Amino acid sequence: MNPFAPKLRQSPFCTPVYKLRADVLAKEAAVQNYRIANNLLSTTGASLVEQEASNLNQNFAAVKVDLAEAEARLATAKRQLAAGSTGEDVGEALNSQVIKDLRSQRAQVSRRIAEMETRYGPLHPDIIKAKRELQDIDGQIKSEINRIISNLEAETAVQRQRAGSMASSVGQARGALAGNNRAQVRLNELERDAESVRTLYESYLARFKQTSSQDGIEKTDARIVARAKLPTGPSSPKIPLGMAIALISGLGAGAASVLLRRALDSGLVTAIDVENQLGQSCLASVPALGSTVEKGTKVPTEPFRYVLEKPLSVFTEGFRSLRASLLYSRLGNEVKVIAITSSLPGEGKTTTSMCLAQVFAQAGQSVIVVDCDLRRRSLNDVLGIDAKVGLLEVLAGTARLDEVLLRDQQGVDYLPLARSQYTPKDVFGTQVMDQLLQTLRSRYQIIILDTAPVLPVVDTRILVH
Repeated sequence: MNPFAPKLRQSPFCTPVYKLRADVLAKEAAVQNYRIANNLLSTTGASLVEQEASNLNQNFAAVKVDLAEAEARLATAKRQLAAGSTGEDVGEALNSQVIKDLRSQRAQVSRRIAEMETRYGPLHPDIIKAKRELQDIDGQIKSEINRIISNLEAETAVQRQRAGSMASSVGQARGALAGNNRAQVRLNELERDAESVRTLYESYLARFKQTSSQDGIEKTDARIVARAKLPTGPSSPKIPLGMAIALISGLGAGAASVLLRRALDSGLVTAIDVENQLGQSCLASVPALGSTVEKGTKVPTEPFRYVLEKPLSVFTEGFRSLRASLLYSRLGNEVKVIAITSSLPGEGKTTTSMCLAQVFAQAGQSVIVVDCDLRRRSLNDVLGIDAKVGLLEVLAGTARLDEVLLRDQQGVDYLPLARSQYTPKDVFGTQVMDQLLQTLRSRYQIIILDTAPVLPVVDTRILVH
């Protein structure tokens, strides 16, 4: 007997109710046993076999789509190759990062060959070497294309195997589903039997409860004293008071954080801070480029070009102020050589040198920028060049000054450093460097030296003397 079944009192309905309850339990047990015996277990209204068949059909459709796509890509690639294509226009080859890199290398080598052919003859050893390098890159591109075609064939074969395996699984699922559908006929009959007995049992049970409750009806002695009033608003929390306290607390916390940050700020913010804390004259202050451009305008990556494009901007005006301060900082003495340095790398020496040079050029003065940082060679990166000869070759006597100079559209000359050259010698403290500076003094009105940082490198301290 079910321990949770309601306790029935002796009445005319008692015996039929007990008998009907036993019939209901027996019928429902028969339904469940039949489900288990015929594998008709279900979740969310559908049998497990139906769910499995549905999932397999969906997966099989997806696999067929993948197979069709793989075969289409392979067929297209083979048609292109049969039509005489080199394979570089195959879709997978166009998306290959390896081929993109090889093409980029090939373009660089081709460009180098074209430059050397205009300078040397076709039998020059460097040209022959570059052409061999070009042939090697072409071979790598062809090998990569063959690998892509082979990969497409392997992918198509895998998709075919998946489709065959999935088709077999779908067939097995359909066979099991057909068997379940045949067994479902008997299950429906058993469920109808159990439902009819359950309905009869519930009607008898309801009638029994109704007759039993009439015997114990008693009048309660509760009464309504007053009707409850409907509240018009929350009693707690008090939102206006809370908002006022939060506003006052926020303002106080914001003011305290501002005062605390100002008290703990030990940096140099204004020109007055520089002069008071360092005891040195502040020539000028240049604002950050990002703070001067209009909202929505992309900040340029090369500030010296911004000086050319926006000659009336606040950023350019800062360098004009620096130029005026430099020219008139030593009254009675002409300022010709200006060395730009900083404490550590990456603090804007090259940017300042090039922007200042553009401002001098806009004022009609002849100006040259000399890259004196033997380790970073930042001038090459900013100008986007790869100098073959430069300052070290001029000091060594292997190249003439006019051969290594570069000039931009504004008339600013640049003396770079070759990336492939390096020397451990002290070239800035030599007489040759003094002679070079003397030559530049005679040819240019302003000479700007883009030097190395003074803390990690000693070159700038030697050059300043």
